[in-house]
Amino acid sequence: MSNEVVVVVSGGDPPHPDAVLAVLRDAKVDVAVIEAGLGARLDATRLADARVSVLTDLALEHTEILGDTLSAIAREKAAVARANCPLVAANTPDTLASRVIADVAREMSASLVTIGSEIDVVARAGDRFDLDLGGGRKLESVELSLLGAHQGRNALLAAKAAALLVPDLGDQSIRIGLANAF
Repeated sequence: MSNEVVVVVSGGDPPHPDAVLAVLRDAKVDVAVIEAGLGARLDATRLADARVSVLTDLALEHTEILGDTLSAIAREKAAVARANCPLVAANTPDTLASRVIADVAREMSASLVTIGSEIDVVARAGDRFDLDLGGGRKLESVELSLLGAHQGRNALLAAKAAALLVPDLGDQSIRIGLANAF
């Protein structure tokens, strides 16, 4: 039986990441999804052990801290990769940024799984997407609770990470999770 801990922040300053990690440790949580804040290299979430890491779409944001090019931002955010653990990543149209991510994965001996290469997503009508998780595993017409075309990419990354973390995770469990995400 796994423990469930939900940390909700309502108004005011959010808790320090070290405090959140301590709560998760003390509760003996089996699995936690932890989102890095500004950038992975600079984030306290680097203190957490990871069995799978995820790198979502890159954008020119927080350039005063992360750098003013996608390749500089890629270097910062690719620090989410952990040694000998899979890195599931969104693809980027910036060739140099893609190369940076691949180089970091190689340096960390992290197997790199990228949208458009090993996995893919196709938008369907409404809030449904076809997810190709690679290795012949496909989920068609998956319903998402979150709106926006970009959510299909995020859902694919989440589904692939979950499948890598729990290899016998059933398709129906993935569908239910994505349909109820908030």
